[in-house]
Amino acid sequence: MAEQSKLKKSLYQRVVVAINKVIINDYVTLVFRILLGVTFIMAAISKIPAADEFLATVREYRILPDPIEAWYGYALPWAELIFGFAVLAGLFTRFSTTIVNLMLLSFMIAILVTLYRGGVIACGCFDSESALDWSTYFRDLIFLFAGAQITLSHKNRFSLDNWIKK
Repeated sequence: MAEQSKLKKSLYQRVVVAINKVIINDYVTLVFRILLGVTFIMAAISKIPAADEFLATVREYRILPDPIEAWYGYALPWAELIFGFAVLAGLFTRFSTTIVNLMLLSFMIAILVTLYRGGVIACGCFDSESALDWSTYFRDLIFLFAGAQITLSHKNRFSLDNWIKK
C-alpha cells in the first residue's frame, strides 16, 4: 500500500515537473511576451489617433461613472502602449505584466457585464468595428493565461531585466 502511494506520488511529481518544463521556460515566456507586447502596442496605436472615438466606445459600455470614464478612455491607450513596450522588452517584467493582466481583467469584466445586459456594441479593441461577443472574452482569457505565465515565470533570460541584472 505504501509502495503504491509512493508510486502515485512520484508519478504526480513527474507530471508536474514535465508541465513546468514545457510551460515555464525561457522560450515560452519570450513567445508570450512578444504576443502580449505586440498586441497591446497594436491596440494602442489604433486608439491613440482616434481618442475621441475610443472614448465614445468606452461610454457605450455604460459601466464607469462619467469622470472615471473619460479618464479611462484617454489614459488606457497610453497605458497599453507603455506597458506593451515594457512587456515586449522584458523591462520590469513582472510589474508590467501584472498591469497588463489588470487591464485584461477590466476588459473581461466589461465584456461580461455588457454581454449579460444584452448590449450589442463595437468591441473597441482595435480599430475595427467588430461586435463584442464571446470570442472576444475567450481571446482575452487566453491573453490572461499568457500574462499569468509571464508573471509567474522565473525564466526570463531574453529580457532587459536579465541584461540589467548582469
